[in-house]
Parts: sequence; C-alpha cells; structure tokens
Amino acid sequence: MNKKDLKVEIFRIIAIFLVILQHSLPGFLPKTNNLYLGLDAVSSMSVCIFFVISGFFMYRNKQWILKIKDYVFNILIPMLIVAFIVLVFESFIMKQKNFFECLITNDYINILKKFLLGIKQWSNVPWGFVLGHMWFVFTYGIIILFYPITNYFVNKLNKKIMFLISFLYLIYMIIILNVLKLDANRYHYFDVVFISVYGHILYNEIFPILNKKIRNSKNKIIGIFSFGIIWCLFFYIICHFQKQIYTVSFGRMFISYNSGLMVLLTIVTISMMFLVLKDIEINKKILMFSEKTYLIYLLHDDIIVLAMQYNIYNLFLKWINNSINTIFYTLLFIVDVYVFTFGITAFLYFIKKNIK
Repeated sequence: MNKKDLKVEIFRIIAIFLVILQHSLPGFLPKTNNLYLGLDAVSSMSVCIFFVISGFFMYRNKQWILKIKDYVFNILIPMLIVAFIVLVFESFIMKQKNFFECLITNDYINILKKFLLGIKQWSNVPWGFVLGHMWFVFTYGIIILFYPITNYFVNKLNKKIMFLISFLYLIYMIIILNVLKLDANRYHYFDVVFISVYGHILYNEIFPILNKKIRNSKNKIIGIFSFGIIWCLFFYIICHFQKQIYTVSFGRMFISYNSGLMVLLTIVTISMMFLVLKDIEINKKILMFSEKTYLIYLLHDDIIVLAMQYNIYNLFLKWINNSINTIFYTLLFIVDVYVFTFGITAFLYFIKKNIK
C-alpha cells in the first residue's frame, strides 16, 4: 500500500470520529443552538466522506462478482451478526435487565421478528442500535449493484462527457435538496452512485493536479488557505439556510449526506486534508486503527446509549457552563467512546484471528 493510500486511511479515521460526534451532540446541546448547528454541519460530512472515498479505488475493473463477495462477507454479514447480538442485549443497554438476565430470560422469537422487521424496513429504522445503520449498509450496496454501469461510465466514456454529466447531476442535487426543497427524504439512494463517482474524479483527476501544481511550501500554504476560504463559504451557506428551515419536516435538509452543498463541502475538506498531509510520512501502523473503522461504526451508537443510560454522560455534562467547555467535553467524550469501542473491536478481531 502506497503513501497516498495510507492518507486515505486517515480520512476514514477522521470520518468515524465525525460520526461519533454527530450522534453524541444531542446529549450535550439543544438542536436549535447555533453551536449545535455548526458542529452538526461539520459532523454530517462523515457519511459523505465514506461514500466519496468509496470511489477512490472502486473503479479499477475488478470483477463484479468479487465486489459482491467483498460486500456480502466484509460489510453485510458483519452488520447482521452485530445487529442480532445487540438486539439480544438491548434490555441491558436500556438498563432494563442485567447482562445475564438478557441471555436467560429473552424472548428470542420476538428478537428474531424485530431483527427481520429491521431488515425489511431498512430505510426507516429509527436512530440507535445497529439496526439504525442498515440504511448505510444497504445504500452502499447500491454502489455495488450499479458497479458494472458506473465502471463503464468512468472508464469507457469520454472524460469530458463524464465530467459534464457528473456536474449536471451535482446541480440537480443542489436544486432538488437545497433550493426547491422538493423532498424531505434524506435517503436518495441513487445519489450515492454519483457521490462515489465524485470520489473517483477527486482521487484520480484532482489529486494528481494538486500534487503536480503544489510542490513547495509557499504554494502549499496558498492552496490550503484558498481551500479554507471556499470551505468557510460553503459552511456558512449550509449553516445559515439550515437554521432558516430547521423544522420537523425539513430538518437537516442542507446537511444530509446527499445534499449537493454537503458533497461540495466534503470534496473541499478532503482536498484540503490532502494538501495538509501531502508531504507527511504516514506510518503503516495507522492501518491498525483504520481497519476497525466499520465495526466502530456499527457499535458506537450502543456505547453512546450505554453512557446515557448509566449516567456516564453526567460526568461530562456537569463541567459544561460555556461554549468552550461544551466543545472540549464533547470532544473528550467522543475520544472516550472511540477508545472504548476500539477496544471492543480489537478484542473481536483477536477472537476472529485465533478462530482462523
């Protein structure tokens, strides 16, 4: 794996921290708070980052059947296993039973029914627990489903035509979600296919240009500063309009992963991070953290709910009395959730390795 690939692993780690931030925020701030809106807008890039970087190496003519196999065995099946296990211990997580009571007194028929219902209603499972992440897993599956068509689109089609179609689709996303507000549904499943295409363009077209044009520290600083100004502009637009339309029906319209503005903010963010990391040597030990990103994604909600139910949140909340404290203790909580969840995933990987 080359240095550029290792930089991508850092993108994954940053994205998972943003996911934990997004799901931790409601415990620290009310949703109408300006600080909440700002942090929520930043953290909402997390899922978009995952979909963007999925396109970095996706379209390299790997056989479709191998893509499907990787998806089923490395993404879908682990999610289903972890989801069922978490449902078994749901009463413990919600502080209704102790750990061993869950094993002994559970109604496993009802648990199985809930599990199957969650699979059936994968796009409408409420936030929380692993079943709440089915939408991500199945939506990512759409990228795999359309792989033969998209692979032809990015590799065989004339580049100018591909760029034009991609640009027009981005404009469509901006108009539909950010201007006309025609649909309050966050999950526009086909959008992820184009978001992965934007990742392909970013990694294979834009990164090489940045690498070629920015070769000294002066140009690097100018590049980062320029991207920073563009980032602030997009961020301001998103937060400004998000506050204007923050209602039950249209909440999060501007900061959903498939918002055209969020896609642009994500692309600018990743480009800026690429320039920051451009000349930095990345140690391969980073893989130890990035390879566990997916399991951390599946488990972090349960750790957050446990912290809420068992009053661990209060250890952080009691010190909060201003915005600076709120940011500090929110970040401290996120790090603690990550470390704890990482420890669980490392243990699971250890068991898996020894079973093999």
